[in-house]
Amino acid sequence: MTVSLEQHRENICEFSVESLLAESRIPLDEVIDALFGESPYSSVLLSSAFDPLPLRQKLTELGCDIVRIDTGQHGWLFSIKPGRFKDNASEEKGSGGKPDFYFTDGLLHMDVRKIDHPDDFLAILRFIDSSELDDTLCIILSSLPDRFLPLLKERGWSCEIISAVEEQIVLALEKSGS
Repeated sequence: MTVSLEQHRENICEFSVESLLAESRIPLDEVIDALFGESPYSSVLLSSAFDPLPLRQKLTELGCDIVRIDTGQHGWLFSIKPGRFKDNASEEKGSGGKPDFYFTDGLLHMDVRKIDHPDDFLAILRFIDSSELDDTLCIILSSLPDRFLPLLKERGWSCEIISAVEEQIVLALEKSGS
């Protein structure tokens, strides 16, 4: 099947960072919703008069592939695609050193089972401390030390254990007050 340029462009969502901000919409939320919402686009074309480095860093951390083009006086143009997002998290232990992020049913999951202890917990804490996330986040980990849940509570997150089987504990974290 051949896809025409018009059909291909129909599956691209276009945003301007400045327009989103003027409408009090959060660019990160809009891009994630466009790529992983109920009717996902194949990519997002994002224009900006400035280089939104924190936005690019967060999307890269979440696994998106980003191509950045300097358009000179007109600013920047970014092509953002889902990249390394996947339907199921990797279950290999030891390799990597970075968490796997993926969406299931519109909910962000962070799988830290490939990361050795205590770096797995540090990765979770770094993510929740540095992200603008104020919703539910699912965490998949291999073990749950006693000190971890109080640390989450100190940072303003409530926690519910969804499931706990050998080497796989799933937690639902929710920002208190959300």
